[in-house]
Amino acid sequence: MTLRPHDIEVATSPYTAGAIEGSVHRMLRIGFEVRLTVLTVDGDDVSVVLTRTHARSLGPAEGATVWLTPANGATVIPSMRAVG
Repeated sequence: MTLRPHDIEVATSPYTAGAIEGSVHRMLRIGFEVRLTVLTVDGDDVSVVLTRTHARSLGPAEGATVWLTPANGATVIPSMRAVG
C-alpha cells in the first residue's frame, strides 16, 4: 500500500495514534511547495509534499524529528511488484 506524497500529514509531535516517527533527510523548496524526504525509524524513505505556507508553520529542518500520518481521505495506491 502506497500513499501519494501530498496525502501524508507531517507533525512535529506525535498527535495521532499510529503516527510513524522519522527524521527529515532532505528538504527542497520548489516554488509554492516544499518536498521533504523523511527517513522513518523503520529505515524507509518517504517523500512528502507540503505547501510553502504549511512548511513555514512547521519549521522543519534537515535532521528534525517529525511524525507522519495519512491525511483524511487519502488515496491509497496498491504497491506494484517489479516484473522480471
